[in-house]
Amino acid sequence: MLLIQMTMKKKELGVIGEPTEGNLNKWSKKYGTRLKRFEITDDGKIYVAYFAKPTLETVQAADENHGDKPVERNLFQLNNCYLGGSEVYEKDDEFRFALANAVAKSFRILTGVLKNG
Repeated sequence: MLLIQMTMKKKELGVIGEPTEGNLNKWSKKYGTRLKRFEITDDGKIYVAYFAKPTLETVQAADENHGDKPVERNLFQLNNCYLGGSEVYEKDDEFRFALANAVAKSFRILTGVLKNG
């Protein structure tokens, strides 16, 4: 209920692209912690997009198909992970580029320390 109230309040503040309550619940249930929200504030309005954080398989496919072309690689990941939001992300190249970079960066590359057993 709190999430719904926050969503309604944000709409009043100029948030564009909020999903329906049903879609948000469906995505949350399906993707869990992989569900991510991205926002750009422009001219006093907040443009929202939702995506599922890429899986290793998506990152690998992006690399295999577009490995030496970072923009195309990021757009490939976006196309496979985008769930919905403001239509500006589908129509404006600068917004789409920013979202594609955010999707690509959401997959963390962790490093560890190798130790003798």
